[in-house]
Amino acid sequence: MANLGLWSYVLGKGGNAEAVTAIRDASLKAADEIVTRTARPWIPRQHDHAGLQLGSNSGAANYGMQLLVANALKADPRYVQNGAR
Repeated sequence: MANLGLWSYVLGKGGNAEAVTAIRDASLKAADEIVTRTARPWIPRQHDHAGLQLGSNSGAANYGMQLLVANALKADPRYVQNGAR
């Protein structure tokens, strides 16, 4: 939930330039890490049931939201094509 407030501040043209830059940079860094992480082959862990974990859809939704917001901050085709493989 904290990210939603931070993104709202940045996308709503928050008045503190230093805060906007810090939030923007952190969001883009997180999106880049997601792109890198999800580019690796998917290998299920042995203790998972078919590689799925409780709340796994929540993780996917969070990744998607992070990538879409990052793309709004700085357009990058990797952010919107990432899940289309």
